[in-house]
Amino acid sequence: MQKQFDMASPSIPITAISLHPGIVKTDIKQNHLAWKLVAHVFGVEPERGTYNTLFAGASKQIAQRREEYKGKYIEPIGIVVPPAAPALINANSEALWRTTEDFLKKIGVF
Repeated sequence: MQKQFDMASPSIPITAISLHPGIVKTDIKQNHLAWKLVAHVFGVEPERGTYNTLFAGASKQIAQRREEYKGKYIEPIGIVVPPAAPALINANSEALWRTTEDFLKKIGVF
C-alpha cells in the first residue's frame, strides 16, 4: 500500500504500517486448549496488547522518522522485522490495494 501512496500524484502523506499486537489474552480462541495455555503463559492483558497499534498510530518516533517506517512490519513494541514471504509478492499487494479501494468506495470515502 505504501507504494501506491507514494506513487499517487500528488503523493499521499500516509505512512502504511503492518503490525502484530503480540500474544494477547482474549477469548477469541477460547475453544482451543493449546491457545489458552500459550496465551496464559506468554500473553499480555488486552490493554497492553494495544501498545503496538498505538505506537504505529501516534508515535512521535514514526512521525519524525517516517521514511524508516514506510511500508514496514512491526512487532511489539515498534520493532521493525522482515515481512513474511507472501507480503513480498506483488500480486498480493495489488490485490490488497484493489480490495481496500473497493471497500473505501463502498463506504463513500474514496
